[in-house]
Amino acid sequence: MHNGRPGRFDRGGRRYEHVLDGDGHLIKFVVDGKQQRAHISNAFVKTDEFIAEQARDDILYRSTFGTQPLGLADNFMNLQLKNQANTNIQWCAGRLLALWEAGLPWRVNPWTLETEGADLLDGCVRGAPGALTVTTGHLPTPKSSPRKTSLPRSCQSGSHLLKAPAYLLAGLDAVDEALKLGRAFTAHPHRCAASGRMVGWSWAQNPATNSLSMTLVEWDEASEQEVTRKHYSMPDTAMAPHDFAVTESYYIFVINQISLDLVPYVAGLKGPAQCLSCTGQGVQVHLVPRPHGAAAGTDAVVIKTDDAWFNIHHATAIEEWQGQAAQGAAAQGGQASRLVVFCTGWDSASKGPFLSDWGGVVPLYDKVPAAFLFKLEIDVAARRVERTKLTGHCEHAHVHPDFEARDACRYVYVSAANTYGIPSPPNAWLRYDTHTDGTAMWCAPARQFVEELVVIPKRAAGERDAAEDTADAWLVGMIYCAQRRQSCLAILDA
Repeated sequence: MHNGRPGRFDRGGRRYEHVLDGDGHLIKFVVDGKQQRAHISNAFVKTDEFIAEQARDDILYRSTFGTQPLGLADNFMNLQLKNQANTNIQWCAGRLLALWEAGLPWRVNPWTLETEGADLLDGCVRGAPGALTVTTGHLPTPKSSPRKTSLPRSCQSGSHLLKAPAYLLAGLDAVDEALKLGRAFTAHPHRCAASGRMVGWSWAQNPATNSLSMTLVEWDEASEQEVTRKHYSMPDTAMAPHDFAVTESYYIFVINQISLDLVPYVAGLKGPAQCLSCTGQGVQVHLVPRPHGAAAGTDAVVIKTDDAWFNIHHATAIEEWQGQAAQGAAAQGGQASRLVVFCTGWDSASKGPFLSDWGGVVPLYDKVPAAFLFKLEIDVAARRVERTKLTGHCEHAHVHPDFEARDACRYVYVSAANTYGIPSPPNAWLRYDTHTDGTAMWCAPARQFVEELVVIPKRAAGERDAAEDTADAWLVGMIYCAQRRQSCLAILDA
C-alpha cells in the first residue's frame, strides 16, 4: 500500500502557514500475511521546489494556503506556486503518480519511491513545473495521441519549456505555449469499474471568460493505454473542482460557488486560497457526457441550484435508466433519467471567507463546520438535484474498487468522528449501507486518531465475485497515537 500526504510543515525554523502547504511524503507498506512480516519505507516527493528549499533550508516559493518567503520583494507579482505533490498517490495510466491538483503530476517508482520526474501524461498536461495554470483559449481535442511518457530530470528546470505534442497546439493555444502557460492535473482520478477504465482530467483557468478549460481523458486499465480524450469548457468557474464522480454515461462535477480576489495574491500579501470567498449561492452540477456512453453526442447538462453547501469528495455515482425497472441497464440503450451520487462536504456555505476558522497552522475543530456524507439524487430531464444528509461528522469516502460507478455498489467507507454532527479530528472508521441506511463503526482508543482509508479487495481479480458487493475487502489506514507519539498501520475486515 502506498500512502501519500503532507509530511513536513516547517523549513529553516519557520512553520508553514497551513497544514495543507506541507511537503508531500510517501510511505510504502508491504505486508506478507503468510510470513507474518511487514516492510516499511518512506521518502519525500523530490520536486524541483523541494530540492531547492532543502538545499537552502529556507522557504523559497509561495504556496496555496499562505506560506511564502519573507519580504514583499520576493512575493510581489510572483505568481508561481510551489507544487507540494501532497494530496494523493494514485496508480494511473500505467504509472504511480504523486498528485497536487494545481500542478503537474510527479512520477514515482512504486518500489524504491524514487522521484522520477514530472509527467505530462501523453500531452494531457503541459508546461514547466511551476507554470501558471492559465489559458488564453481552448485546447482542441486530438483524434489520437502518441505514447509520450515522463520527462527526464534534465528537462525540468524552470528555464526549459516542457513541450506538449505539436499537433495539440492551434489558434490561441499556441499563445499559451509561447507564454509558457501550463495545465494542471486533478488530484483525484477515478476508476469506472463498469468500463474498466481510469478517468482523469487536466485544467487551466481562462480569466477572460471566467471559465475552466478542461481535458477529460480515459485509460484502459488492462492495456494502460489512452482510449479517449474530450474537451469541455466549464463556464462561470473561479476555482477548479477538487473532486468529481463518473458513471457509465457522465462525468459529474459539483461546483461550489466561489469568488476570487486576485489583488492580494498579485500584491504578494496572501496565498490564493486566502483570497477565496464563498458567495452564499447554490452549487451548480455539470453532467458531461462520456464519449462512449449512452449520452454520447448530447450536450452537457448544467443544473443551477439554490442549495448553498460545499462539496469536497466523491465516493461513487450510479445511474438509473428510462424504461427499466432495475438500475444498471446501460447496455440496453436509452438515456439516464436519474443519477445518484455519494459524496462528502459541509452542510452549508454561507457568504464569507473560504478558509474562515479552518485556516491557520492547526484547524480548531470546535469552530470548523462538521462534514457529512450526502446522497445527491439528480433528475436529468427535470434539471433537479435533491440532497440528503446520511451521516457525519465524516470525510474521505471510498467504495470497493470493483463497484465504483456500478449500481451493485452497496457500502461506503469513511473516516469519522464518534459523535454524530460534532466536528473533531477523525477517531473512527464507519461503513454506511446504502441499501438499509445502517452503519457499522470501529472506534480507535482514547487519544488515537485515524487517517483516510484504502479499500483493498481480499482476493485476486480472477477470484472475486463482482456481482454483489459483500464487503469482501480489507480496510487499511494509518492511526496516530498522541500519547506515544507514534503511528501504525491498521488492517480491518470490511
